[in-house]
Amino acid sequence: MIAKVAIVVVGVFLGWIYTRIKPPPPRVFGSPGGPPITSPRIQLNDGRHLPYREWGVPKDKANYKIIAISYCPPTETNLSSGKKLVVVVYNSRGWKRSDVIRLPVSIILASVPPLGFTTYVVSSTKKPAWNSVNEAFYKHTKTGKDGIEVGTGNLKLIYSGSEGKVSQYVNSRSSITASVKQSYNFYAGFDGTTREQASGAYIFHPNGTYSIDTQEQTPIKVLNGPIYDEVHQKINPCIYQITRVFKNKEHVEVEFTVGPIPVDDGVGKEMVTQITTTMKSNKTFYIDSNGRDFIQRIRDYREDWNLEVNQPIAGNYYPVNLGIYLKDETSELSFLVDRSVGGSSIVDGKLELMLHRRLLYDDGKGVAEVLNETVYVGNDCRGLTVSTFSGMDSSYSLPDNVALLTLQVLISISFSNFLFIPLAEIKGLIPEVLLSSFWSCNIGNYDSVLAMARGS
Repeated sequence: MIAKVAIVVVGVFLGWIYTRIKPPPPRVFGSPGGPPITSPRIQLNDGRHLPYREWGVPKDKANYKIIAISYCPPTETNLSSGKKLVVVVYNSRGWKRSDVIRLPVSIILASVPPLGFTTYVVSSTKKPAWNSVNEAFYKHTKTGKDGIEVGTGNLKLIYSGSEGKVSQYVNSRSSITASVKQSYNFYAGFDGTTREQASGAYIFHPNGTYSIDTQEQTPIKVLNGPIYDEVHQKINPCIYQITRVFKNKEHVEVEFTVGPIPVDDGVGKEMVTQITTTMKSNKTFYIDSNGRDFIQRIRDYREDWNLEVNQPIAGNYYPVNLGIYLKDETSELSFLVDRSVGGSSIVDGKLELMLHRRLLYDDGKGVAEVLNETVYVGNDCRGLTVSTFSGMDSSYSLPDNVALLTLQVLISISFSNFLFIPLAEIKGLIPEVLLSSFWSCNIGNYDSVLAMARGS
């Protein structure tokens, strides 16, 4: 009896202590009994409010419409009056690099030592130009000339004169001849007026796919130079493309200028370019993980859970920061990009990149405005224009001294005054090679190399 009474007394005492140390209920701003809301708030479509306060003026009252323009006036100077332009090229890599540098006044074939720089002086000359460029125009019609060959090195592109599009990729060194076709399309964005989620800054929600046809009246312009050949194409009034085939390289550089995207029809558009091949990729493609390792992606599939496919296009899109590629048993197609874009492989043997977006409805996820960036020049308001380029290669190859994109730590260890390089594996680049030993050394004695890393 005494034990039961003691237990009850202890329980009551502990309950009293809990009531004394229990924190008071939170006082939510704007709730009954809570502090009042005194600052203006922006309410989103779903009833939530922005967690921050915005400053500024409405667009129609803003004095400055263009936020920033980046350009370098010295590179556009006319050098005919005896002026000179000094160009310093720096190489941050650990191996020698040779590349083409394009300036508005010149093209430089630069060679830079490891962790060093090279200085070039550009000036005008009265001597005959060794880098003369030949120019040719090809008007593509249904009866146009086929087999327009571009490129003077190992790599060549064959264009169809009847369609005005690339049709073949030829690499004489690796004996590869592949069928390649490029096209442009746009996804119409959902407007959110039919209880469907609107496509906006955060949400990609396409409402149909539409092809963009090449203008027949605009001829293909081909420039043949000593360093590379260029193909200039005006796909339509808002898409201009330059394709470069270098003499001493085995990849293609494609530069896009997209915009302003027309929205006069009241439909927001998300512009993509697609490369179609005959490769049997079996729903599989590979995309980098934040510029590091390449990760295998399988269309309509997730490794960790059973995926219910509700968005067959948007659900298979991923961010591309470095590159995207697909392959089969005999070949590989790679894109390397110069900025972050979206990409996917919606159909076997086909890769696509999203180049530009212009939408007319807010997706209600936090920006509180539509993704409709415009540029004002005087009283003329136009949509934003973007330029970008990517590389198209038949196979990705590492430099001669092998550069690692990422290291995956499998063993972690540390000692005082001791440098330890952990076991690593190279995924995607050299899948058949694994590092089986370590390169370790005492940082107090650089001559003491205990072990060298070797492949097995």
